[in-house]
This record gives sequence, C-alpha cells and structure tokens, in this order.
Amino acid sequence: RDHGLPGYSAWRRLCGLSVPNNASDLADILGNFTLAHKLHHLYKTAHNIDVWVGAISEPALPGGRVGPLLSCLLARQFRALRDGDRFWWERKGVFTSTQRRHLHAVSLSRIICDNSHITHVPVDPFSRTESPEDMLACSHPLIPHLDLTPWKEPDSDPSCGPVPRVQSGYSLLCNSVILYQCHAGFRLLGSSSIRCDLARQQWTSLPPTCQDINECKDHISPCPPHLECFNTAGSFICSEPSSLSAASIVAAVMVVILGAALLVLVVFGYQRYFRTGELISAEHCQGSS
Repeated sequence: RDHGLPGYSAWRRLCGLSVPNNASDLADILGNFTLAHKLHHLYKTAHNIDVWVGAISEPALPGGRVGPLLSCLLARQFRALRDGDRFWWERKGVFTSTQRRHLHAVSLSRIICDNSHITHVPVDPFSRTESPEDMLACSHPLIPHLDLTPWKEPDSDPSCGPVPRVQSGYSLLCNSVILYQCHAGFRLLGSSSIRCDLARQQWTSLPPTCQDINECKDHISPCPPHLECFNTAGSFICSEPSSLSAASIVAAVMVVILGAALLVLVVFGYQRYFRTGELISAEHCQGSS
C-alpha cells in the first residue's frame, strides 16, 4: 500500500487464483488456521492484507520455494523480461529512417549532460578515464545533441493548404486528417478532427475551439474548505478569502462619510441653538433689572 500497490486479493485475482473473503477462506489458502485469524484480526478484512505479507504467508508449492501468488508474479515478470523488446524503436513503422539515425547518435554521455549539472564527461562513460584531459565538454561535437528536426510536423496539406490551428490546444496532421486536442483545463467544443476534401481542395469544416473549464463552478470545490477558489485560464488558484471586498470597502467609506456629515450637522445645530438661547436669557435678565 505504501508504494501504491494493490492488496493481496487484487493480485490473486490477477493470477486467476481464489480470492479470500473471510477468515475461513484465508485459512484454506494459507493452510494455517491460527495465522489466518491473526491476519484477519490485524487487517480487519482479508481484502486489506498487503500483497507482500499475504504472499510470503502462503505455503510453498511442491518442489518450489514460494507459494502460488509469488510463483505467478515471478513467472509473469521473467516472461515479460524475456519476451519484451527493448529495441522496439528500431522496428520498421515505428520511426522513420532519419529519426532512427538521430536516435542512434544519442549517447549516455549526452544523457548525463542533459540531466545533470556535470559539464565534462568521457566519450564512453563505460570505459575508465585515466586523466581529466580525457574528459570532453558537453558542448563538444563528439557528444551531439538530439536533433528533433525529423520529428517536426508539416504545417500544411498539399491539397488544402495551411493547417487550421486552435488556441490553447494541439493539432496533428495525419494523412490529410487533422486531429485536435485541448490543453489541460480546457474543453473541446466541436469535432475533434477535420479532413481535407480532395475534390474541393478545402477542409470539410471549421476547426473546433478550446473553452476554459471553470473548476470553481463545480458542485465540489477543488479547494480545501478554508480556501476560496479563483478560476484562471486552464487552471484555478486556491487562496485565502479576502477579509474586505471592494464592495465592503466602499460601503464602509460611505458610512464614515455620512457619520462625519451627521456629526458636523449636530455640532453646528447645537452651537446655534444653545448659544442663541443663552444670549436671549442674559438680555432678558438685564432688562428685568
């Protein structure tokens, strides 16, 4: 499980062996009632048993050192190694002769240069290098780069002309048929292929378009519950929700302005009313005296 491997039951099913559903089935396979119940108690169900634990718990086959499951898996792997073709790329129909010639020029030294920070390598990394002077710079002509020119696709069809392209997508011209595919995060609208009408010497239809997928509008948000989803072209961003939006900021400013205006009116009215009242009272008292 830690390495992403399916469980014990899945591998037995792959090999055409019986699959244990309970402790009794497991005991029949292992030939050990006590061990079967211990495993069942540990994993709670036979379907959760790790493949390695279950495989080495099986009794060895007659004349063998491993049980039925490991015997099956080892035989399948050795058969794949024996029958597999590591030179598949040299077969006709896989690559053109020009492409194969460029692939033959690739060396382990070139691979080391392209995938590490090493700047000097031997021409033959399998041979012992006597001195640093025998090392060549990665830019040396004897360690050539892979030339991808033979893989360049044609830009036009002989009969229908230039290949119609799509934005945010790929196109592949294959025998007068153009195949289309969108980048990740985009949805293809229209037919996935168009062909060249040789009689009319034009493409049968307009190319499709690639529409951005708004992942944030899905019923299940792609972001964790505490983050807010923002859609971008071909993707999305999970970000902390902003504490104040533009609308809330405008509303807060308006409240402050209205509050300040109301305060000014109150103070102005207070001064006019109460100061005027005091003067009138004073004059009245003086007149009475």
